[in-house]
Amino acid sequence: MEIITIAFIAVKSGVSELT
Repeated sequence: MEIITIAFIAVKSGVSELT
């Protein structure tokens, strides 16, 4: 389940950069 957490953080980081 660690991969899912890392992926979620990566997506959030991407959204933060887009915003």
